[in-house]
Amino acid sequence: MAPRKQPTNVAEFPILDANGLYAGQIRGDGNCLFNALSDQLYGHQEEHKTLRDATIAHMRLESDFYRQYMIVQPVRRNPKRKTTVAPAPLMDLSHHTEEELQKQFDIHLDKMGQPGEWADNMEVSAFASALNVHVRLWQADFHYTFSPRIYYVLDGASGAVDDRPILNIAYHKWEHYSSVRNITGPHTGLPLVSTNILPSPSRKRSSVERDDVDSSIMRASKRRSPHPLFDSDSTPTCSESSSDESNGPQLSQSNTDELGTPEPEPALDPVPRPKLVLKLRCLKT
Repeated sequence: MAPRKQPTNVAEFPILDANGLYAGQIRGDGNCLFNALSDQLYGHQEEHKTLRDATIAHMRLESDFYRQYMIVQPVRRNPKRKTTVAPAPLMDLSHHTEEELQKQFDIHLDKMGQPGEWADNMEVSAFASALNVHVRLWQADFHYTFSPRIYYVLDGASGAVDDRPILNIAYHKWEHYSSVRNITGPHTGLPLVSTNILPSPSRKRSSVERDDVDSSIMRASKRRSPHPLFDSDSTPTCSESSSDESNGPQLSQSNTDELGTPEPEPALDPVPRPKLVLKLRCLKT
């Protein structure tokens, strides 16, 4: 009997579905990040405490690096997962001494070392370095990868590649991590995720991409002068700006009389004829 096809979370993760993947069920007991990572490494969720301890030990060893990301008097995520959004913390613009940062960092590690304490992306980054693996984090329509801080030396060998494992986890908008698996299985044991990543079919252009397109349009339409570009067919006769743009914008005097009343436009010649317009400066008398 063929293995049962698992739910694909299409609505929440279209990019996973486009790549033949889905976010598997992971316990939401506060250990969800390390549960998901344990499922990726061992095929089950039972090694979450071992992975948490290894991550915290690495962060203590590399405290000079990780404590620079600490916020003194931080506001963490809402631990009760209410439907109301917790108020965002105010930006901390004050200067803190190394002692203050280290104290806050030690408090953070003591708290993070307790089972059931929620972890965030800083712990994902530390885990990648502690275990010397890559962690690909999937969200609704994009993904990014946390790589180890340990440099990978290829020893100059031709064709050598970075063969460190890539773990795949998904982050739900309701603040939960899941382990990513193939839709076709296996649904238990090691996930064995292998894919050529495809973009999400519903992915919108990023703000950077939109800015690039908008700026190119602006560059194409931008002119040095507010007047139309001059050529043999559009140059206004007897206009001060026709031969000198350095004097700034000037009102054209070609189509008004002395009282400022616009003169009627001449009738268009049905037969197009070549014409020559000289660019001359009018002399005011």
